Amino acid sequence: MLIKRVINSIFVFLLIIIIFISLSFVVLFNLTPAQIGFSLDYFKDFNMKEIELADIKLGNFLKDIIVFNYVKENDMVQNNFSKIIEEKHVQSNFKESRLDGKKDFSSLIINRLTYPTKKVLTYSDRMLAYIFDNIFNNLLNKNNYSALLKGIKISVGEISIFTENSSAFLRVVYLADINNLIKEIESRGIKVSKFFPKKIYLENCFSMNVNEKGKAILEPLSFTINNRENNFISRLIKSYILKTTGFDSEYEMNLQLGKIISDVIFNLGSIGLAENNKTDNLSDLTFGISAVFNHGITVITHDNVTSKS
Repeated sequence: MLIKRVINSIFVFLLIIIIFISLSFVVLFNLTPAQIGFSLDYFKDFNMKEIELADIKLGNFLKDIIVFNYVKENDMVQNNFSKIIEEKHVQSNFKESRLDGKKDFSSLIINRLTYPTKKVLTYSDRMLAYIFDNIFNNLLNKNNYSALLKGIKISVGEISIFTENSSAFLRVVYLADINNLIKEIESRGIKVSKFFPKKIYLENCFSMNVNEKGKAILEPLSFTINNRENNFISRLIKSYILKTTGFDSEYEMNLQLGKIISDVIFNLGSIGLAENNKTDNLSDLTFGISAVFNHGITVITHDNVTSKS
């Protein structure tokens, strides 16, 4: 009888401890960083209103970390390209141009690609992804960062073009190295490297139109990181990107990204069609959205005579 009472007492004692610990975790997980004494000075350079760190509960904080890290490359990069294959396709299009046989395409950021005479060429979205990846890599290798690339190591994982009725859309997925962000946070005394992935996926979506000159007009629709819209880690990285690049808003940054993409495509050629592939007469050329199709575009290249017009 005595043994039974002792066992019952131990059981009740353990149950009280379990309940107490459980309640402690519930209370702790519902506290904010400020309530547990975590100094927000660590993130004083970031946009705290945008990140909402002061108001996030510890439970949601931990959940955001787990969810943010759980992303597969196959889920993000759905239209991946082979550098070996696309290099052959691109070099075929570049024949007789000033980039014929060249390995560095970064001049396309500023300069038009010219040919002795106008040509009608098709670029698949995978070819465009290869070209943009080449541009980003060469800019980074030269340490010639634009305001957009400052301090961020970027490669292009995917460009997809798709149409729906009379509308067109363009999706870009960048692979970004966030070591600079991790180092900056850890320099303030917070060890976060174990909680952050080695690389992240930045996804830009644009609506796509084409003006009368054959230049793409890209209007930002969305910008997500690791396909997480309302996530603390995503907001922190977005704030860091804005801080390092100097943009005032996410929309302004995406608009500039769209402009760079549009400029490079236009430097490849004007988006348009030529009747019977004849480019001699302007009346035979039609510039517009009709030259945009699923997974590609048709362009009328620039010639040496009219390239400055």
